Amino acid sequence: MLKASHNKIPNKEMAFGVLRSSENTARQRRSDLRDGVRIGDMCVQADFGYGGSFESSAHPIMLPLNLSEVYVMLVALKKYELACGEGDPHATLAARLANMAYGELSAYAKKKPADRLSEAGYVFRPEGPAFRDDMHGSSEWVKFEKSGVRVAVELDEGQSLVGVIVGVGRCRGDKPGDRRPGLTLRLDDGSEISVPWSQVVSIDKTEG
Repeated sequence: MLKASHNKIPNKEMAFGVLRSSENTARQRRSDLRDGVRIGDMCVQADFGYGGSFESSAHPIMLPLNLSEVYVMLVALKKYELACGEGDPHATLAARLANMAYGELSAYAKKKPADRLSEAGYVFRPEGPAFRDDMHGSSEWVKFEKSGVRVAVELDEGQSLVGVIVGVGRCRGDKPGDRRPGLTLRLDDGSEISVPWSQVVSIDKTEG
């Protein structure tokens, strides 16, 4: 059902062509997804729009990885998280992904790489069910970045910048050699400015 949602098919086609069920059953299952469906230790939510078409893309829920692959994935996510700056939404999402993946492991699977992960300084904690609404601004900020929409960025000193996010990560500062974790914004006049995540208070979509 989640995979079929990529095509934004209506309830009738979802019912007869995918679920092999009645339209009432299809509507009920979509209603369940709207409220959140628990799968293992995770929860999946999806929006749907006019005529029953899905508006959310489908995402993998559990991947068929062996323990070595899981270990590499956890280490990569934690390294990325630690390399990000304070306030970087990518760090928040990387931590969430790593913790959710770790929480899905069996006791045996957690035990095998525990010493290596501990030696590397990584700390994982099982995540609770992941609902959209408990991600605060982080997922919204990343959504604005990947969609290229015009945003208003409020800084901690009260200044507001308007433009499009064109880069994240190590951004060049005002002084030579200054490479601070942050975002790069292309302003309406075509110029670009980089600011550290620690100075960003909020990012909101704006018209234009």
